[in-house]
Amino acid sequence: MEKNLAVVEITSNSIRLVVGYILDEQVYILYATTNPIPDDVVINGAVADLESLINELKKIESIKDPVQRLRINISDVILVLPSYGIQIFQTTQVTTVVSEEGKVGLIDLRNLNSLISKERIPSNNELVEVIPDQFVLDQDRVYINPPLGEISNTLTMSAKLHTLPHALLSEYQRAIKLTNMHLSRCIIGTYGAVELIGTYGEYPSDYFLVDIGAKMTTVSFVGRKTLFSSTFFQWGGDNITEAIATKFQINLSDAEKYKMMYGYDYRKMDFEPVVCTIQDENGLKTKHTVTELNQIIKTQLDEFVSKLTYAIQELLKEYDASFKSLPAIFTGGGSLLNGLVKYVEPKITAEKVMLAAPKTIGARHPSYMNCIGAMKASIKNQSLYDETHPKISSVGRVESK
Repeated sequence: MEKNLAVVEITSNSIRLVVGYILDEQVYILYATTNPIPDDVVINGAVADLESLINELKKIESIKDPVQRLRINISDVILVLPSYGIQIFQTTQVTTVVSEEGKVGLIDLRNLNSLISKERIPSNNELVEVIPDQFVLDQDRVYINPPLGEISNTLTMSAKLHTLPHALLSEYQRAIKLTNMHLSRCIIGTYGAVELIGTYGEYPSDYFLVDIGAKMTTVSFVGRKTLFSSTFFQWGGDNITEAIATKFQINLSDAEKYKMMYGYDYRKMDFEPVVCTIQDENGLKTKHTVTELNQIIKTQLDEFVSKLTYAIQELLKEYDASFKSLPAIFTGGGSLLNGLVKYVEPKITAEKVMLAAPKTIGARHPSYMNCIGAMKASIKNQSLYDETHPKISSVGRVESK
């Protein structure tokens, strides 16, 4: 029986929980849910109200679903972290193989991890996870996966170090630790998404990943299916919803409904479709049309395009300008807006825009991309993983190849 995994992601407006398992390198979902949280709990990626967040997290400690006849008590969890302020460094370490037979074992991998963990990061960030690139044994034998059981005098590992600002990392970890759930591991959500997309054959190896959330958008530079850098800006699907609600003078729920129903509508009709009719306190009725809705959405999408263009420029400051034409892959709940790709694609430097969502039955909504990806990524470096992550120097910034 495969061990069940529970993955938790905290966003600006919700907490996502995904429970499943890995079998033959495939993710299978037992349960997935998204619970909304108040807007003032997490603001711009920072925990603004820790007590409220803990109370919200406690609601998922025990899941009872009479419809699915499911009851789950959540104990160990993998925490999906936002990539706000992520810095990725490159390092190489070597250790002597300690077994009498000279065979590489788990202790050698953990020795490498310990050596890396004792280094000092050249920033105020803190180590989240060590991501191996390759392992090298005597006679320059190179392995992508840990070469357990192979005979060698030394073991060398080249790896990327995923780091986040200390305040962000500690607050998210603290929130989990103050519940009855045990924090078993942290994985940066963007890394998980990149790992998952890398298993889908229809997507390129080099691209910009654009994760459009409710309030924030994360833009990442990916080369050879590897995460190299990431940035973010304040804009998400809620910006459109709020603009519609304000202009039409309707509640947010109705505004969200109309946004998802119409999106940016390219259809040409012989009549002007009415989106909704609003009656004021004097009984005066006002009809709002698709043309009006399009104009509201267009204004917001123009802001999105402007911020996205700037984000891509920032990501490529240290790279060749030719990378700006790499494809863009949109994911996240905000990517579901009808007409989004058609409107944005000709306005940015990317040669094309593609959409990505998990293919896993039970969690195919694009908002679950990070959770499903983290679940899959959690088994990739399992033999190396060590829960103890002291601060970690002798490292350099990662460079694209």
